[in-house]
Amino acid sequence: MSVNQLLTPDDCQVDNVYTLVNLEGNNKKYNSHLAAVKGLVGSAVTVDVYNNATITVRSENLNKIPSSVDRPKLLQTLKRIGRLHEKAESFEPAVTNFLKGISKQINVSPLEEDILFCIEQHCGVFESESKL
Repeated sequence: MSVNQLLTPDDCQVDNVYTLVNLEGNNKKYNSHLAAVKGLVGSAVTVDVYNNATITVRSENLNKIPSSVDRPKLLQTLKRIGRLHEKAESFEPAVTNFLKGISKQINVSPLEEDILFCIEQHCGVFESESKL
């Protein structure tokens, strides 16, 4: 995907989901990950990422998700991953890698949905908490 031009304030509405790009320094690890807008701070945008971290980025670091993607489902998946990080102190490496992987995907397969559901059940995050 190509990096977008500057986003308008209308683009940066709370819970809009973007892919993070061109981050540097400590935030570089979040490149290619999905992020949900939490708010605007001057010319910067505050976003939540998959591991419940909140970071502040420039609008140039937000890449729009194609309109063909189910954005509400994408937001729900990102929130489900965040709830897992809230409930579990640590994960086995395979689970951590799985969660990192799906936090970079704009389309999650039915099998990946099932695996995510199994992890939620194992961690005590029940279906009622995983629905918007």
